[in-house]
Amino acid sequence: HVDGWAVGRFGLILRSDDGGKSWKKQPSGTGLALSAVSAIDPEHAFAVGNGGVLLATSDGGHTWQKQNSGTKNHLLDVRALSPTDAYVVGAFGTLLSTTDGGRTWVKHSLSWNDLIPAIIKNTGPVMPNLNSVFFISKTEGWIAGEFGMILHTQDAGKTWTAQRSGSDFPQLAAIAFRSPQE
Repeated sequence: HVDGWAVGRFGLILRSDDGGKSWKKQPSGTGLALSAVSAIDPEHAFAVGNGGVLLATSDGGHTWQKQNSGTKNHLLDVRALSPTDAYVVGAFGTLLSTTDGGRTWVKHSLSWNDLIPAIIKNTGPVMPNLNSVFFISKTEGWIAGEFGMILHTQDAGKTWTAQRSGSDFPQLAAIAFRSPQE
């Protein structure tokens, strides 16, 4: 059974069945760079990357199916919550979610005027890159991105609040939690 996956340039997907001692290449069906992979169990995983490429597997990675992300923006991170539920973030404020294993992806619109008004006032209209997404449950999650921004949801992404941002803050590349309090 699958212990882990790694993704990279030219559509590279590697799979380990022995705790990372060895890695086997899997056919991805794309030559585009892949930036992130997230698995919920040994059979189900999602991978994302350049040009809006979005892939899913339900057979431990033996086959990866291309899915319609609805965007050509670079997708930078993915977080699987179950075999059917996942979130994807990317360039230019891209935020996508699925509740049907990736057969359909919903594009979420974020109100940047409400979330980061000081940045909009200082720099003009922006659609910041969203670099990382992490959920600790099906309802509570965070996104990290440009302008040191951290967004938080407690209602499965229906609404988001900015917990931190600033035009003088450095870009955040990743976010993770062990539990709601840690």
